[in-house]
Amino acid sequence: MKGWDLDPRMIIKKQIGDGKSTLFWLGWWIWERSLQQEFPRLFSLEANQNCMVTDRIITRGGIWEWRGDIRAGRRREEFDRLLEVMSSISLSNRDDNWFCPDGRIGVKERLEKMGISQNPITCDICKPKEETIVHSFLDCKMAVEVWGKVKLWWGLTNKELKNVEDVFTWMEAEAHNKEQKLALISIVIATLCGLWRNRNEATFKKCFKKAEDIFLQIQRESFLWIDSRVNRVEIDRSLWILSLRIAINPM
Repeated sequence: MKGWDLDPRMIIKKQIGDGKSTLFWLGWWIWERSLQQEFPRLFSLEANQNCMVTDRIITRGGIWEWRGDIRAGRRREEFDRLLEVMSSISLSNRDDNWFCPDGRIGVKERLEKMGISQNPITCDICKPKEETIVHSFLDCKMAVEVWGKVKLWWGLTNKELKNVEDVFTWMEAEAHNKEQKLALISIVIATLCGLWRNRNEATFKKCFKKAEDIFLQIQRESFLWIDSRVNRVEIDRSLWILSLRIAINPM
C-alpha cells in the first residue's frame, strides 16, 4: 500500500455539481469529516437532517429549517462559521461526482473527460458498465463481492454500502478509539488498493482474479500495515485473519 495516504478520505473526494445527490449534514463533501460532526449543535436542531446540499446552499436560495433558536450563544457562533464556509461554495448544472484530488486514480470516465481517448469506456471486469470511481470501488460485481467478504470478516453482514459515504461512515462508527480507527483505515485502504490493483491487471494484463484471492491479500496487507503502527497492543495475526472484531477488541 506504499504511496497511499493514511486516510482514504484523502484518496477519494466528493466534487459538488448541482448538490442533488449529496447529503448536506451526513455526507463527506467539504472536509475529511461530515458537517454533522463539525457542527453538532446545529445538526441537533436541523428539522430535516437528511437534506441535500442543494437544499441548504444559500447562493441558490436554500431555506433553513430549525427546531430551536440559533440566534445567540454557541449555536450562533457555529451558524456564522458554517455560513462563512458555505460562502465559497456554488452549484453548477453538473451531477455530483467522486474524484481523486491528485489524479492518481485514472478511471476511464475521468480520462475520457481529460481528452485521453478510452475505447471502450466500459469496465473490463463487468462490461458493459461505465468505469467510474464509484463503479470501480463499489458497484462493480467484483467490488460488491470483495466488500461482502470484508463485511462478513468484520461481522457486519447486514450493513449495506451504497456509496462512498457509507464506507466512511462505517469506518467512523465502528471505531471506539485511535487504534481501532487505524485498524479500520488499514482495511479500507487495503480494500481500495486491492480493487484498484485488480482493475489494472484486468485492463492491462487481461488477468482476472477471484474475489477470494483479492480478499486474502487485503487481510495480509492490512495486518502488516496496522501491526507496524500500533505499539500499545500486540495483535495476533491468526486471530486477525479469523475474526477482525475479536482481534481489535482489546485495542
